[in-house]
Amino acid sequence: MYRPYHLLLCGLLMSTLALGQFPKGSQWRFYFQSWYKVPVEMIQAPFHSTSKQYLYAGGLLAAGAGLYFADEWIYNQVPAASASTKNSLELFVEPFGNGFYSGPILAGMFLYGILAKRPRPRDAAMAAGASFFVASLFTRGLKYALNRSRPQANLGNNFWRPFAAPFSLSFPSGHTTGAFAIASALSCYYKDKPYLSYFLFGGASVVAVSRIVKGEHWASDVFAGALVGYTVGRFFGKYLQSDTTVGWRYQGAGLAYVF
Repeated sequence: MYRPYHLLLCGLLMSTLALGQFPKGSQWRFYFQSWYKVPVEMIQAPFHSTSKQYLYAGGLLAAGAGLYFADEWIYNQVPAASASTKNSLELFVEPFGNGFYSGPILAGMFLYGILAKRPRPRDAAMAAGASFFVASLFTRGLKYALNRSRPQANLGNNFWRPFAAPFSLSFPSGHTTGAFAIASALSCYYKDKPYLSYFLFGGASVVAVSRIVKGEHWASDVFAGALVGYTVGRFFGKYLQSDTTVGWRYQGAGLAYVF
């Protein structure tokens, strides 16, 4: 007779406990402040880098330059994708790079973290969402600023029209940027599970390769997109978990003041 009321009471109790895991106003302020503070830190990073980091960056630039000169050769080696292959890539692969699939997955992680009282998936989802948004904005700006022609335009890999219409927007790859931004941010929160990082970056790499197979991007486009996404995701992952800088830092269960 009283069972429905007991269930209702249990439901209210569980909802109250779940609300206790929902980020507070101060946490949200710190989180959204990171959306512009992280880009500032990225801009300042070259002025505080070590010689080893400069060497690493030089190697990446050399790799990107090598891909740029090999773009047309790589494009010609990839067999033309059939209509069914392109359709499959559009349905099952690309949505992980443009947010149509990854967005709901991150939302599910966020809700799971709240309802199950597990801060890590909640915070990881928030960091990945911020990484995706900021990295996508950065990539979009580069696309319009550089305006590189896509492979199917048959204008070659060296055709650039900065800020000029019509826009082709090939460089860098936006889908690749989004996929790597999410993978990079999530991997920062699951360093104790290396197999998960392999899975995340493997999936992001599949998205990158799919853009070449479809003929939408040059190899250097996806390399640049992966580099942008990885870098932004890594900065967000470290910033939102930082415990080495004096000030308020977002540390899973809440805010902590680090001395």
